[in-house]
Amino acid sequence: MHPPRAEKNPTVVDILNWFRTSGDSEETTAFNFAEFIGKEVAVVFKHSQTCPVSWMAKRHVDEFLHAHPEVPLYTLIVQKERELSNQIASATGIRHESPQVLIFRKGQVVADASHGEVTAQYLATATEQ
Repeated sequence: MHPPRAEKNPTVVDILNWFRTSGDSEETTAFNFAEFIGKEVAVVFKHSQTCPVSWMAKRHVDEFLHAHPEVPLYTLIVQKERELSNQIASATGIRHESPQVLIFRKGQVVADASHGEVTAQYLATATEQ
């Protein structure tokens, strides 16, 4: 598990600006994502539909959501949203992995975990900080 990040990470504005300059015509989708991660706390779960480890992580994510329905969570299907996944990795400096969770606070990543580190307990602890 990776500890909360002390250094300044790119904000939601940095990610949104990439969408606007990349020629992506779906600015509404980018805006909605930007608004989502700009919340007080939000979780992004990068999920591969073809990976057994990712399905196990999804069970933990679902367990977390059941216990904490108030925490916004966005499931990014890497096969369908590869470009967004890669841009998040580039903007945050956190290498893409799948499965992976990124915990955002007001547009900045404060914690992340991947593979077997993705547990309901990790998500509960990371979103409470």
